[in-house]
Amino acid sequence: MKKKIVYNAGVLAASNIVVRILGLLYRIWLSRAITNVSLGLFQLSMSVYMLLITPISSGLPNAVSVLSAYRSTKEGDAAANSVLRSGLRIATAIALPIGAIMLVGAQLLSGILLHDIKGDIIIIALIPAVVLGGIASVPSAFLHSKQRSIVPAISEVIEQVCKIGFGVGIILLLNSKNNYINAAAAAAALSFGGIVSFFILRYSCGYKKNAIYKPQTKYLIKAAVPLTGSRALGALIQLAVTSLLPIQLMLSGLTKDAALSQFGILTGMAMPIIFLPTTFTSALCVVLLPDIAKCRASGNYRLIKSKINRSLLFTAVITAIAAICIAFIARPMGGLVYKQPLAGNYILALSPLVFIMGLTQVSGTILNSLKQEKKMLLYNLIGGVVCLVLMYVLTPISGLGLMGYIIATTIQSILICILNLFGINKTLKSNNK
Repeated sequence: MKKKIVYNAGVLAASNIVVRILGLLYRIWLSRAITNVSLGLFQLSMSVYMLLITPISSGLPNAVSVLSAYRSTKEGDAAANSVLRSGLRIATAIALPIGAIMLVGAQLLSGILLHDIKGDIIIIALIPAVVLGGIASVPSAFLHSKQRSIVPAISEVIEQVCKIGFGVGIILLLNSKNNYINAAAAAAALSFGGIVSFFILRYSCGYKKNAIYKPQTKYLIKAAVPLTGSRALGALIQLAVTSLLPIQLMLSGLTKDAALSQFGILTGMAMPIIFLPTTFTSALCVVLLPDIAKCRASGNYRLIKSKINRSLLFTAVITAIAAICIAFIARPMGGLVYKQPLAGNYILALSPLVFIMGLTQVSGTILNSLKQEKKMLLYNLIGGVVCLVLMYVLTPISGLGLMGYIIATTIQSILICILNLFGINKTLKSNNK
């Protein structure tokens, strides 16, 4: 891979490592500062957050990154700046109505998605995170396409520090015993970080208003819709899974609070450890997407194939090592760090997912950069449905419980990964003819 790609990936990986470590320390503090029930409510709200931010921050930023890189190569910086301006207008037009719906329909959303109208305060606290945090993904993608990844990297670290500082401060200040208030405080901290990130990234792009502007709305929407649909569908299925999960756990004999508590341990304690290695794969994905787009613009498919092979090999080696390391530290993390042995059991059971998830993430990005968004939509749909069905069947089984969810999630990732690799191979073969 080119030195510039390695440098940008390295910068992003370094910032992601800092962000993940800070986030892990924050989760450890949260697990002790609030109850497992509060943590479970907050983690449930994260599925709602992912669903609502997906229309803004999934397909559109990728489309901006790819089209900016492509137009910059073909037509120069002015064309790339037009892509940014169009992207910001589209993001704003989507984000503001979503924010209004969250404000007006907080109780309805909470009742439907969290199964509890008392959670409306959590939905309201997430509004700035969805609106401004979602819009911020567009200038971030543009900066990556311009190979200025250091700016989003620094922004991520500042955002995380601000989020943690705000979260710790407000939870200590409120000193509440109310599970909903504590969950809302954690959500408000996420929003505060999103506000900070928006202003940093938007200011860093700094295009001139009087510059020549050629609207790119039609092209961006056309490129963004398939991926947005894919991510939205995935987020919707994930929301269905996480919303039904506590109910299915209760069918296995657990009380509502016990089900929420176990869900909080899994998603608030175990999952952050499992997602730590994505610091490397996420960084690679961000810089790989516009780079392959530039290669497509030049028609050099031999170079594209070389980049893809090396990226997948790098991902496989890094994630395999990470999975083994996490398996070794699983029990100590649960017992010594979290003071919760069940968290250690979940981390150990999830450790193989580190390797599979890394390959799935990178192969999905490669498919997207090859303009195979429709295939991504189909593959994610298949995987999501399989996960939902398996979770529904396995988790109510007495003695299995959340392990059924872990099995379902692992099978989902394996299936999507295989389909992604098959799609990449088929696309490359067709382009070489």
